[in-house]
Amino acid sequence: MADAVTGFISCNVNLTSVRDATHSAGSASEAFNVGSAIIQIASGTGINQCNQVWGKTATLAATTVTYDLTALTGSAGETKAFSKVKLLCIFNNDTVAGHDLVCFDAAATAWQAPLDDATATVTVPGGCSAGGTPLLLANMTAAGWTVDGSHKSLKLNSGANSVSYTILIAGLA
Repeated sequence: MADAVTGFISCNVNLTSVRDATHSAGSASEAFNVGSAIIQIASGTGINQCNQVWGKTATLAATTVTYDLTALTGSAGETKAFSKVKLLCIFNNDTVAGHDLVCFDAAATAWQAPLDDATATVTVPGGCSAGGTPLLLANMTAAGWTVDGSHKSLKLNSGANSVSYTILIAGLA
């Protein structure tokens, strides 16, 4: 069953680099502002639309977890079965450097759509300030990324550490 989903994704990058007079090229200041992007999300199945959301905060205690994107349990005990993923956000909430989460590469039924490689992984590092390190992947086209019986498993691996994380998935039922 589809949900009514609304919200937005917001990203703003604005950095400044300052060289002091002791630098061989002299003092200077450079500003880098790639601007901001706000994507409004509406309920539906088209561009910038989703009809299902699932999320969870948990801790991996020196182990792995594999999420079946066709059989996730919602907060009320209902099954959330994705056919398309349009947004994947994983936060490594651990503030200890080296307490990383390695994501993807879930063996036989791995969901690797954003990576375009059957065995690739992405490491979401621990050790950042409060708020965690985010991994944000978005494909807000009408097509999204396909989930099916052969491509449905998303693995998170905390290695030898205990790592707190938050995961959010939005897409189509």
